[in-house]
Amino acid sequence: MHRVVRVNDRDYVFRGDNLYRDEPGVEDDQILGVLTGYIRRGRRISVQTARFNLHARFWVAVYPLRKALHTTIGFFREGLWVHLRNK
Repeated sequence: MHRVVRVNDRDYVFRGDNLYRDEPGVEDDQILGVLTGYIRRGRRISVQTARFNLHARFWVAVYPLRKALHTTIGFFREGLWVHLRNK
């Protein structure tokens, strides 16, 4: 799933939940669908609730933290792998 992180005059800037780069320049004719809800543990969750919107805003807002954490974890994994591989 991708979230709209910015709306410009003629296009949108999207970002995937597990991506760390923006995808600018997405135009209306490139959008195939809009998520209205999803099912988790057998329950339908609407994306039009205040709770979901708060979660979505939080997820976008903590992007820099998620990116830093992902980079740090990757560094230690890669560093450890390189260290073990060289033994």
